[in-house]
Amino acid sequence: IVETPKVEISKPLRTESTTYIAKDQKILPTSSFQDSKLFLLIIVLFSLGLLGYMRIKSSRFLKTIFKGLFSHHESHKLFTTVNIRNSMHSVMLDLLFSINMGILIYEITAMMMSVRGYIFSLAVFAGSVAAVAFYFLTKNFLYRLVGFIFSTKEDTNEYLFFVGIVTKTYGIIITPILVILPFTTGSATYITIAIAIALYAFLYLIQLFRALKIILKKAISLFYYILYLCTLEILPFIIAYRILNK
Repeated sequence: IVETPKVEISKPLRTESTTYIAKDQKILPTSSFQDSKLFLLIIVLFSLGLLGYMRIKSSRFLKTIFKGLFSHHESHKLFTTVNIRNSMHSVMLDLLFSINMGILIYEITAMMMSVRGYIFSLAVFAGSVAAVAFYFLTKNFLYRLVGFIFSTKEDTNEYLFFVGIVTKTYGIIITPILVILPFTTGSATYITIAIAIALYAFLYLIQLFRALKIILKKAISLFYYILYLCTLEILPFIIAYRILNK
């Protein structure tokens, strides 16, 4: 009698599979990636709703802001209108700019590091918005201080008002671009962020040319313009770059 060997068939082990998505040469779990995108979608929808409300309630004000960006006459007329400078519409556009800049910084941060969970995502976004507000408030204070020291308060205030026009305009035009971010991955996200940064760079150049125009109008030395440019404009960007790079 030949005994046939018994073959034991073992039950397959039950394993849990997790899908991973490569992100900036880092491997992030899909759940973490989806949480980050979902949080981003919620904030972007809030920003879009705020712009929609502004479009319905004050479309004329939005058109005037765009005119003031390219026309010195229009921006000066806006500057002399106290009701517009202190209006709720102006405050809401400043809020829109801060939120949108916070979204942009949040997405850049999410590309550089793992942003997991809603609480951590909220902390990163809130920190980004706070950093933007702190930067512009500090620069505003320094400009006013310099204007007081050199007895150029009126010109300084007009220039700061134009800076406000630039930031308000950027907050408006960047909103449709940010809506795309929650639905992009990989190179598409990089391209979207690059477009947003390029738009800000374009508006920033307009801002610098307006500052140069004011300085030439007052016959101020170009040395002071270069000094202002390096101290109040370029230096903060270098510091921010070094912090993000670390």
